[in-house]
Order: sequence, then C-alpha cells, then structure tokens
Amino acid sequence: MFFDVDAYDRFRMNKEDLALLEEAEKAEKAEKEKAEKKKKENKKDDKKKDAKEKNKKDGDEIVRRHKMKELKNTETYQPQKFHIPNSE
Repeated sequence: MFFDVDAYDRFRMNKEDLALLEEAEKAEKAEKEKAEKKKKENKKDDKKKDAKEKNKKDGDEIVRRHKMKELKNTETYQPQKFHIPNSE
C-alpha cells in the first residue's frame, strides 16, 4: 500500500527511469549542499567584516579619548559652555 502518489510513481518506474531519477536527485542534492556551503562562507565573511569595522570604530574612539585627555592637560583647553535660554 502506498500513502502518496510519488511513492507509487517511483514503484511503477522501470530501472532506466529510476536510474535517471536517482542521478537527478544526486545532482540536486550536490547543488543544494554547494549553495549552503557558499552561504556559510558568506556569513563567516560578513562576521569578519563586522568585527573589523567594530574594531576600527573602537580604535578611533580610543584615539579621540586620548586626544581629549591631552587637550585637557594643556593650559589652552576651554570646555564649551552651552547656553540654555530661559523659556518665559
């Protein structure tokens, strides 16, 4: 007894048709695995890019902080004062 049409059709195939079907399934499976592998590689590359960008931003922030410390230690440094107008 067959529970779906595909199983019944496969049972009714002759050896040649069955061999062709199996070859097609193998090719399809190999193509799918290749696409998944490529997708994983792209995902790894994206993670590496994101990490590099984050490190660069962190490095820039460290440089900025260091420069601010140097400026604060000099006599000419004057912090900016913000004027908040009275709202009447």
